[in-house]
Amino acid sequence: MKITKLNDIFVIDSGALNTVFIDTDSGVTLFDTCLNVDTAKKLNKAIGKDVVAVLNTHSHADHIGGNSFFESRYGCKTYIHKNELSFCSLTELESALLYGGASFKKAKSKFLCAKSINNVSTLDNLENKDIEVVELFGHSPGHCGFKINNTLYAGDAIFSKEVIEKHKILYIYDVKEYINSLYKLKEIEFENIIFCHKGILSKDEANSLIDENLNHTITVGNMIRDTLKKRPLITGEDISADLMKDLNIPFEIEYFLLVSSTIKGYLKYLEDIEKVAPVIDNGVKWKLL
Repeated sequence: MKITKLNDIFVIDSGALNTVFIDTDSGVTLFDTCLNVDTAKKLNKAIGKDVVAVLNTHSHADHIGGNSFFESRYGCKTYIHKNELSFCSLTELESALLYGGASFKKAKSKFLCAKSINNVSTLDNLENKDIEVVELFGHSPGHCGFKINNTLYAGDAIFSKEVIEKHKILYIYDVKEYINSLYKLKEIEFENIIFCHKGILSKDEANSLIDENLNHTITVGNMIRDTLKKRPLITGEDISADLMKDLNIPFEIEYFLLVSSTIKGYLKYLEDIEKVAPVIDNGVKWKLL
């Protein structure tokens, strides 16, 4: 794993994503622990010091998958926004959120369901006042970034152009909140921004990428409306299947759950701005307004 020092922050390139840590007098504070125990062990070796606290930007499995290792190894506490506390202590809630109920076995893969932990608290109880918590909701119910001096670790509040092109539909829990957070990022003063998937950018570079993310969000919303023009009164799952086919997104369990959950979030947003409406017709279907 490659480590780069950026002011007071150490950036670890784990391959799949960037995570960061800071070194304090009491030990290392690690932000996000990647996908699983195997990766966490590599992180631990790269850091080379005791980890005294873990701060999670959000509760998705590729960010909290190593929490259980650090809790077991060091007895350290994990901190996360109160909206996602339960997702760390009972991680099957993550797959249940995507599926819409207690989920089947294949919906609990390592990509969707991490190992639960016990020693977890809310960011309100964070003692290190040098770390500024920045609420950047939308990608998840309580997604947060962390600002240390003039550097912002933004987690999944923003995605690289390469990730957008690769995945075609970014996972979003609440589209309105996600858009608001992108505009919030434009207003925040920082020298550099670090984001997980994947990059380190200056403020000017970040503003350009924020526009890319905003344009992508608008594009997906328009694609949903175009689908409803061609096929009025269809379910969210049917819209998801049509878009996955059109965009050549693999029809695999993980992808379908992520895309269908995202499309439902878009439909809620489009309903809020009075572009679509739900209809009860042998299930919940959607129509254009």
